[in-house]
Amino acid sequence: MAISIRHKVDAANLEVTDTPSPEHLHEWWSMLTSDPEDIAVAYADGFPNSLDAFLKRVENGTYRHFHLIMHGDDVAGSFWLHDALIKDGVMIGGWLGGYVMPSYRRSIAATAQIFLNCMATKGIRHLFSAVHEQNRPSRLYNYKILKFHYVGKYPGLLRYGGKPATMVLYAQHHADIELAWEEATKRHQRMQSLA
Repeated sequence: MAISIRHKVDAANLEVTDTPSPEHLHEWWSMLTSDPEDIAVAYADGFPNSLDAFLKRVENGTYRHFHLIMHGDDVAGSFWLHDALIKDGVMIGGWLGGYVMPSYRRSIAATAQIFLNCMATKGIRHLFSAVHEQNRPSRLYNYKILKFHYVGKYPGLLRYGGKPATMVLYAQHHADIELAWEEATKRHQRMQSLA
């Protein structure tokens, strides 16, 4: 799939919305799901197969802090958190999900800054990421752009195409490396109990 890289913008020209229009949601979902090669290593089995199913997870709290990143009237990307870390009834962390539109990948650092700023504003202090070991672009994004810390490899954490996959784990803060591993283990145990 040829990707047109046309936009280079800085974070000051981007904004986030948690109330996107239906048109923007459909544009975002269509792009996110139109690249089967990306889907094969970006989103694990169990990822919603329709926009309605995705939004149902937002509504029921499975996915939290879902936002579209906007550049004027253009959708630049998205982010959300899942498998929330709750302390005393308050969400303080979670696992990152996201997508940057192909035409905004030259501005990937700006979209990352918008995401991190939004999470800091909401008091989210513990951010983690689990990336399929074959998804090199997302691994580089976590390490070089988000500046997350490498935690380790977790064999069989998630399934892709029905097969267990090794996931590379990252944590936003070095001090959270042990916590990330603990949360990944809990996540794996939850997934096993559902199987």
